[in-house]
Amino acid sequence: MIAAVEMALFDALARQFGCPLWKLFGPRCRKLRTDITIVIADLAETQDAARRFYRKGFRQFKVKVGRDFDLDVARVAAVRKLAPKAVIYLDANQGFSAVTTLKFLKALKRLKIRPALLEQPVPRADLDGLKKISRSTDIPVCADESVRSLSDATAIIRAKAAKVISVKLMKSGLVEAWRIARAAKAAGLKLMISGMMESSLAMTASAHLAAGLGCFSYVDLDTPFFIRGNAAGHKYLSAKGEYDLSAVKRGIGVTFKG
Repeated sequence: MIAAVEMALFDALARQFGCPLWKLFGPRCRKLRTDITIVIADLAETQDAARRFYRKGFRQFKVKVGRDFDLDVARVAAVRKLAPKAVIYLDANQGFSAVTTLKFLKALKRLKIRPALLEQPVPRADLDGLKKISRSTDIPVCADESVRSLSDATAIIRAKAAKVISVKLMKSGLVEAWRIARAAKAAGLKLMISGMMESSLAMTASAHLAAGLGCFSYVDLDTPFFIRGNAAGHKYLSAKGEYDLSAVKRGIGVTFKG
């Protein structure tokens, strides 16, 4: 609710100023290239999704894991084989323990697979587990569900529990997301802009924040590709997942016809 209200208010404010939303956060508009999510599924469905999105031009794959250890290893290996030039992120959605996470990474290492990012491997309250993983691997560990507010981000920063923080407007609202991003950047952490299963309007609002601030190393704004009709008619999102908001005249730039 907070996110929706703030998006509407900031959209109205930018329209009143006669400028795109991103300009409220920075002096220039950066292009963003989103990853694409490979959802938890059987091996055949995983292979089909990897082929399909690779052919479309995606080169950053976020593979969901955390339910079935052996199957997940096989799924990640399949994505690597079918998308050989792609960057692979892992998102366990709190599905592992610290011990299981490190075993999982060792299993991938034996297959010569090194993920570029490991997102929220343990339950959100397990900062000790998150910290243990961060200290045991050089793969960047990202805190997602563990960060819902600025105070959560501050706890992660103080504990040195992660090297990346995922910012989601739906978790914290637009203003708090901006505060989290500033705090993480000041502390030397990297940032991911992400979202839940959101409309193109919400995803584009998140893209404005990231494009204006310009401090996001990871972009995960792919849900328009999973909601019928959201990506096909999007004026600022290409079929390969590139957000280019430079043509937005005022506000968020996305409207729905009634």
